[in-house]
Amino acid sequence: MIPNLFTKFSKSIDGNGLGLYISRKIIEAHGSKIRADNNKKNGAIFSFSLPVLNLPSKTIV
Repeated sequence: MIPNLFTKFSKSIDGNGLGLYISRKIIEAHGSKIRADNNKKNGAIFSFSLPVLNLPSKTIV
């Protein structure tokens, strides 16, 4: 994994270095984490999961 990949203003080639930082903040605000796996042959794979909110079912009468 690339050190500081999800930190503010961390740039690899182009851009301002905020995209992955903002993504991480949004995903963490929902109670999860984002990760990156680097595969030199096929590029990077980013993954995350979000919790599911269980709402009570409503019965229609």
